[in-house]
Amino acid sequence: MAYRVAAIAFFAALLGAGPAHAAGPLVAAASATAGAAPLAVTLTATEGADSYTWTLGDGGIATGRSVQHTYTEPGAYTVVVAARYHDGSVVHASVV
Repeated sequence: MAYRVAAIAFFAALLGAGPAHAAGPLVAAASATAGAAPLAVTLTATEGADSYTWTLGDGGIATGRSVQHTYTEPGAYTVVVAARYHDGSVVHASVV
């Protein structure tokens, strides 16, 4: 469902379940889905991967299962997390 409360908006979407892992499917979530700029957001992915790399949609990149980022400009951003597992597979999920 698309909605915009203020200047920045996010919408949750799962890109795909990817390979099966004991931890289950990768899901990404944002602490805030809309708000006025600057908007501080905590992004969190489900546990179970060995490493996580976030592409933040505004040119920024962060690593870790949970990261904090501040969006300083109004707009809609697509955030993608890549989770790498011990078997070498990579699964992606996004917050748009």
